[in-house]
Amino acid sequence: MNLLKLETGAELPIVYHRPSGRQPTFLFVNSSGASSESWEGGIAPLLRAGGWGTLSLDLRGQGASRYPQGSTFETEEIVSDLERVLQELEVGDCIPVGLSVGGLRAAELALRRYQSTPGLVLINVLRQKGPLIDWLCELETRLMAIGGTQLVHDAFRPTTVSPMRLGQIRATHLHDEPYVPMETDHPRRRLAEGAKRADWGFDWSRLTMPVLVMTGMHDRLFRVEEHVDALMATMRDVREVRFDHEGHALHTENPDCAAQVLATFAETLASSGS
Repeated sequence: MNLLKLETGAELPIVYHRPSGRQPTFLFVNSSGASSESWEGGIAPLLRAGGWGTLSLDLRGQGASRYPQGSTFETEEIVSDLERVLQELEVGDCIPVGLSVGGLRAAELALRRYQSTPGLVLINVLRQKGPLIDWLCELETRLMAIGGTQLVHDAFRPTTVSPMRLGQIRATHLHDEPYVPMETDHPRRRLAEGAKRADWGFDWSRLTMPVLVMTGMHDRLFRVEEHVDALMATMRDVREVRFDHEGHALHTENPDCAAQVLATFAETLASSGS
């Protein structure tokens, strides 16, 4: 992992592997609580083995990243960082892959770089602006103030993973030790505050490139089926792949299948000339 210093003063850890041929590069855009490790732990190496390029990175406030004191951790700042990373590394065609709120940032990036963005992937992203999102975002920050990310994970996991997965992770949750509050200026909490200000009123109809929607059917925290269907209906070229046994972070629950779905999508784009 290399540390890429941007002209803004941010220094972002990156893992970049160029494609072996003329294939595009998959750019993984994290959610607030994810990091490059979630992609490099399975799905990214699998794609590289097929000759695809991959670019994983930690955003401001994630991993070993460094950032200026005035950082906002909001969409505009994150997307601008991503643009600069692509420019610095001279990445050609890339397919942004966004998880959760990272998909909102990936979509904005795709609009700005549409000429070099053959496709876009949204993993459990689509949701409508309204009381549910406002409630969950506010709840996350309040839980952090009481018991840090451990309390957030303990509270949310039953509605973001499958029952089978819940059994697998039980040993790492619901510990007997007391929860530890998270300070207001902690990077993870500042990321959550930035996510609260994300605009979920995004106009998805502006996306003109092919879009792949990857849905984990056990994501019962954010996913409202009629909302997902309504938003997909506004897009010009969209397809959905549902993962019946996975949840919110389906790429880590089933990296083999997720990698195959991404590769197939990219191959379809190449064959159609997109």
